[in-house]
Amino acid sequence: MATIGIDFGTTYSSLACFRQNRTHVILDNNGYSTTPSVVSFTEDEYLIGYPAVEQMNFDMENTVYDIKRIIGRSSKDRSTREMCEQFSFDVTLSEQTPKVVVQYQGTEHQFDPEQIVALFLADFKTNASTYLQEDIIGTIVTVPASFNYRQREAIKKACKLAGLGPVQLLNESTAAAVAYRLDNQLRNNSTVLVYDLGGGTFDLSIMKYHDSIFDVIMTRGDDKLGGRDFDTRLMNHVKENFERLHHCDLSENKAALQRLRQACEKAKFRLSTAPSAPVKLPHFFGNISLSDTVQRATFERLNQDLFDRTKSLMTDAIIECGISLDSIDEVILVGGSTRIPRIRQMMKEMFPTLKLNCTINPNHVVAEGAAVYAAKVFASSNTNEQLSDWIVQDVNQLALGLEDSRGNMVTLIKPNSPLPAKSTHYATTDTDHQTTMYIGIYEGDHSRATRNELLDYYILEGIQPQPAGKALVQIDFELNREGMLTVTSSNLHTGLKVHRDTQTSRYEQYQKEIQQQKQQQQQDSESQVAATTSESRRKQKEAYIRLKNLLNLLKLNQVSPSVEKTYLEIRDWLQKNPSASLKEIESRIETLSKLSK
Repeated sequence: MATIGIDFGTTYSSLACFRQNRTHVILDNNGYSTTPSVVSFTEDEYLIGYPAVEQMNFDMENTVYDIKRIIGRSSKDRSTREMCEQFSFDVTLSEQTPKVVVQYQGTEHQFDPEQIVALFLADFKTNASTYLQEDIIGTIVTVPASFNYRQREAIKKACKLAGLGPVQLLNESTAAAVAYRLDNQLRNNSTVLVYDLGGGTFDLSIMKYHDSIFDVIMTRGDDKLGGRDFDTRLMNHVKENFERLHHCDLSENKAALQRLRQACEKAKFRLSTAPSAPVKLPHFFGNISLSDTVQRATFERLNQDLFDRTKSLMTDAIIECGISLDSIDEVILVGGSTRIPRIRQMMKEMFPTLKLNCTINPNHVVAEGAAVYAAKVFASSNTNEQLSDWIVQDVNQLALGLEDSRGNMVTLIKPNSPLPAKSTHYATTDTDHQTTMYIGIYEGDHSRATRNELLDYYILEGIQPQPAGKALVQIDFELNREGMLTVTSSNLHTGLKVHRDTQTSRYEQYQKEIQQQKQQQQQDSESQVAATTSESRRKQKEAYIRLKNLLNLLKLNQVSPSVEKTYLEIRDWLQKNPSASLKEIESRIETLSKLSK
């Protein structure tokens, strides 16, 4: 029986386990220690990780990435709409939460973000079982400290859809601190600051480490700030240079912009070790190739305000804790974006007397810490002192409370409350002979309840009719170590008690989705076996991909009016006939090949 830790990141993810008194990073099917958080859908299967990234070059409309940025978000949220507009795949916002729209196995599918994440998590579970040759009995999945209740709940749903079994969530910054503690790099009675800047989120945690207790006292963050935003700034800079030079507009050319984004990400990586980096793309716009060089100083100038925002959040958190910069004893850098030289320079300027702690690979440290915590939580028979002699005391980030009769927010659990947390509120009726009471559960720091996030609501019935202010209802909030909330309301006059778990109250609707997911996975398995055993099917698939690549190439080169009609006819035919015969596909490949000469 084994346990694992999963760090599901916005851009890259990693998987680890704890065995023989040390952590082990589990490689993916392609031999990499980090896996791109990308899923691509084809006619026969779905691809995950690097194969999906390769497929993106040919079929970006059906390749899903950065899904962590919209999981648990409302379609009405302005930032959700802005993020979805940047995707090269389609997202519909017609329902309460976003849905990803792709062509899969010949038909259009709409997936919740949780379902996309579940595919990824299920793949990690399979990899872990294969590597460990054991069943997985428990998993720790990390989340940004800045994630709100809805986002955490959505990740829990994805874990359930993936069939992970017993799962607990852990803040990414806390997991990183656990990894450093295992590596004997934390001193007793020290104040630790964890600066976590990843691909899509920024998180900051301040904790006291004393007597083998991780006592988190403050978390801050921004779940819309990370390496992907740095890529966007750089991409827009190169794009504007190209448009100015060639008098064109690339705004609606999603294929070109996706290629440019990938090239700018590679340039960003190179700028961490070199003063400049080339950005080159052949046949970028029609027959025009892109060739540019980006200086590190330019990259830093483009993103300086984002770097400064992380500094501002850090300064505010330290002040709110009532401590000074000099009180910080350890600074831990987590996340791939902390490799950016300007970030490290900024941190050294803030903490000139401290050595920045980044000895554990920033890309793996969160997964390694999660693996250690998983072994501690789920492997109850483990007597290893490395696992038994320490405790994690985490906190919630946002306030939780109720809406009163005047629409105000009544806070029951304050921000940065130690977990688990419990609080009680007594409410009374405000009209004569009132027999029901509306109970709305909110998360947020605004004084008006409706300006916060509505998590759940219900009507408490059976209140004994009495004059206003006489009937008394007790409402208990209980927040567990993962930040999952349970609400219990009790009519003190009748003894009636209502138990409301804001997570499981929506699980009835999840059960059908879970069953559908399992059926889909079974169909996928059968499809892949059939494709493997059928030589003719393999050839048909290869021809299909060749034809689709030719269509994409023509699109990238800007289809001329003379061939547009034929191009559109073949494109539409392929969409309607994904299972066409090999002969039919090859005939159209020949037609397109002549057009592209």
